Amino acid sequence: MNYVASTVRLGALMGFCSLSAIAHAEPDALAKAFGARETVISASLSADGEKIALVAAGPGRMTRVHVLNAQEGAEPKIVLSGSGKPEYLTSCDWIGPARLSCNIFSTQRYGDNVYTSSNVVAVDAEGGNIKGLSQKRGENALGYDLRGGEVLDYLPGEDGAILMTRSYVPEAKAGSLIEKKAEGLGVDRIDSRTGTSRRVEAPEKNAFDFITDGLGHVRVMGLWDRKDTGYVTSQFKYLYRGADGGGWRQLSTYDWQSETGFKPVAVDPAKNIAYGFERKDGRFALMAVQLDPGLEKTLVYANPNVDVAGLVKTGRDQRVVGVSYVDDYRHTDYFDPAVLAMVKSLGKALGGKSVHIGDLSADGQRALIWAGSDVDPGQYYLYDKAARKLSPIMPDRPELAGHALAAMKPIQYKAQDGTVIPAYLTLPPGKEDAKGLPAIVMPMEDRNRATNGVSTGWCNIMRRVASP
Repeated sequence: MNYVASTVRLGALMGFCSLSAIAHAEPDALAKAFGARETVISASLSADGEKIALVAAGPGRMTRVHVLNAQEGAEPKIVLSGSGKPEYLTSCDWIGPARLSCNIFSTQRYGDNVYTSSNVVAVDAEGGNIKGLSQKRGENALGYDLRGGEVLDYLPGEDGAILMTRSYVPEAKAGSLIEKKAEGLGVDRIDSRTGTSRRVEAPEKNAFDFITDGLGHVRVMGLWDRKDTGYVTSQFKYLYRGADGGGWRQLSTYDWQSETGFKPVAVDPAKNIAYGFERKDGRFALMAVQLDPGLEKTLVYANPNVDVAGLVKTGRDQRVVGVSYVDDYRHTDYFDPAVLAMVKSLGKALGGKSVHIGDLSADGQRALIWAGSDVDPGQYYLYDKAARKLSPIMPDRPELAGHALAAMKPIQYKAQDGTVIPAYLTLPPGKEDAKGLPAIVMPMEDRNRATNGVSTGWCNIMRRVASP
């Protein structure tokens, strides 16, 4: 890992948003603008609302973590970087007023195979005291596991401590009686400053997922269904633990091939429920299951036309505030009353632009938001509710400033076999029809099934988006 500590100007951080046409620009300038890497990859706001952390693209294949004070005109400081050869940073979250945990991935080719591995590290907001938090492998390991683990719980009442998953591999040495038998995925409590850890959930060979309540309690465990022969089936088994603790109980099953059953993704401790996805009338809907022996299930949100694409969570306690779905555009429906009121108020103040909450301070008084549209490349803002002040933090695409952007018009057309295909038609500014114009066709992925979007910058400032 290549680590750097220095100060850069805000202009170096300006981001990348959706593709639109620019009027009166040279072809080479257009290619450079639209071919650039997405600059702002993720962003988060500290629990006290005083600092912002950004993961951004650097020169070449580099990625960098920048920290800045949450105020207009603040200068960001680089506190961590990945060379991209092969490691790259994907996200950072606040685990204290001045401490971050960051996710690092790497992809490498060995022979004809490509392997992806992950790691979690912690770093101070001023840089320094970098600690690797993933489980270390001994030289006597009897196998390999490339999972570096995941931060499950940011322990809101503590400074710099977390709960995270860790994967264990048995170890033994010929001629020695000392061996380590732990195998599989477990949960540890880790002090990110010292690196010391305490086991919370013993490693389980078939475990692949754990879910906490955001307050330090592991409430759900996901297991691969494995036959006696060792064969892994297409079924996931989910177990839950009651609010008063105790042993594991059956919650649900989910078949990833047929996409049937209930798949939990979050827990609300106040309501004692697990949020999850399940098909209703052929579409993925958000359901809630009571975490008690009755397992009462209720519908939280469904869209009759498209799948619910993601669950939106904010803050250090990862509170569920809404859902996202995609039809002609990506939408977020907030069912948290305070967040919904904030979004409506800000949208009105910004002239009807689309507003999306990226993160919230612990008291809900400060919010990191993105606002923009297809004809506006977007701007990141810090909103101070008490002061009723909206401060610009950075534009999403400064290179598009002053250029007229073309509207993206949703259309439908029929293929040769009669299949109706949804599409967007983007005409140069000032053009009313496509007559005489050259055409560029860009196939797009099924965005309803994506965990986050690539066409709008707001998706990149969400701290976590869970999807079916």
